[in-house]
Amino acid sequence: MDTNFFLWCVIVPIGIALVRYLATSGILKKDHPRVFDFENAQSNNVAVGKTNFIFEGKKYCVPAKYREHVLQALRGNEGAKYEIIIQGFSIEGPYIPELYFKLLYELAEKDLGVLVQMADSYLDGIGTPKDEEKARETYERALELYDNTPEGMYIPERSKEYRDMLVKGAGWREIER
Repeated sequence: MDTNFFLWCVIVPIGIALVRYLATSGILKKDHPRVFDFENAQSNNVAVGKTNFIFEGKKYCVPAKYREHVLQALRGNEGAKYEIIIQGFSIEGPYIPELYFKLLYELAEKDLGVLVQMADSYLDGIGTPKDEEKARETYERALELYDNTPEGMYIPERSKEYRDMLVKGAGWREIER
């Protein structure tokens, strides 16, 4: 028997089958609980084309076409995070405030505009209970970051008007630099 034939037709398929079995059987799963999970929508109260989505122990239903998108966002894909924040699943699916704010906090470390969006959400009560104190604190943090920009942070605009907007949001009339 030819060695290459034996390797590619016998050993490799057996190895692939073994890896697939171990991956799907749960033998290789870690002990800690998963933060997110998907399952097929089987219940009668879930519309066709929707997928149940479990996020930090709470179950949501999102359009099936967003399944991979949400998964990418939670794995750290920045583009997917921005897309979820822009759409908020409010166009075609349910709004998920917990996910929205988790992703906002992660992105706010890199983008001042996202931090300002968080402050606006607190101020307007969008996706979170209205909280003027948290909004003011978030604007203060944004102003501090604007004046002392850490390396790698994105500032949407360098202008007196943008800074004045942050000052007003923080509840101050005027601040000396």
